[in-house]
Amino acid sequence: MNIAGFINKVNFNLEYFSSIKEYVNRKTRNDHFDLQPISAYEVSKIIKQLNPNKSVGLGGIGPKLIKLCSDYISVPLSSVINRSTNTSDLSRYLKECVCYTNI
Repeated sequence: MNIAGFINKVNFNLEYFSSIKEYVNRKTRNDHFDLQPISAYEVSKIIKQLNPNKSVGLGGIGPKLIKLCSDYISVPLSSVINRSTNTSDLSRYLKECVCYTNI
């Protein structure tokens, strides 16, 4: 779909936007997004599946060390994950990344 071409052809006015809003509200009225809490066991299972040969994250901790510590960090990590999903609050530290290019 050519969005730019579509935008140029559409007559943008208040009536048009209100009809879009009504359409979206009708389609999404009964929809909801429900995340189930994650258990410490599930977190531990996911950690054990990490590839130990991958690079370290922003904290400088590699997957090999995370796997070694999984029995100790799975309970607090599941608590942080569940609190974040329940409150819709994601720490700014979890939003950071470092990007590298292959030149």
